[in-house]
Amino acid sequence: MDVGTNGIDITLAAVDSVHIELEDGGALDVPTSEFEATERGLSVGLRFLPWHRVRRYGWALASSVEVADADPAGRTGPRVRIVFDDDSPAGEEHVVSADRFEAGPWMVSVLLDDVVHAEAARADRRRVFVPWHRVREYERIPAPERTRDLDGVWAPPRPDSRDTGRS
Repeated sequence: MDVGTNGIDITLAAVDSVHIELEDGGALDVPTSEFEATERGLSVGLRFLPWHRVRRYGWALASSVEVADADPAGRTGPRVRIVFDDDSPAGEEHVVSADRFEAGPWMVSVLLDDVVHAEAARADRRRVFVPWHRVREYERIPAPERTRDLDGVWAPPRPDSRDTGRS
């Protein structure tokens, strides 16, 4: 098992192929046995693609992975907001749980829920790797402060209960 710096399993064992999007608009689907990410780019069989030619790459994970909370806005832990450069003025923005994000020396890695089936609390996921030249920005969003209510359940603070510093 290959584990990233934040503990995310990044093994390709259950994946058949890797989808690579190129800067020129082309795309490749290659078997995992012929794929390797290196310091300078992607090795695909006998072919080598330097990072400046790669827009992103990734793979779909097993269909309908169970999720504890189908609504990412309802998660209470730390999050990361990331904006990928997709050649649009606004970029492609995602907000993910911090444990689904990893910044590496050559790229960032994000675990995305493509299709969320809220009623069944399941999602179709994909792992996306984006080289740094295609990352516009990312922002770490700390977990909101929480307190225990009268029943001992953790709850976010009420907006009207904050101390304004006035006497």
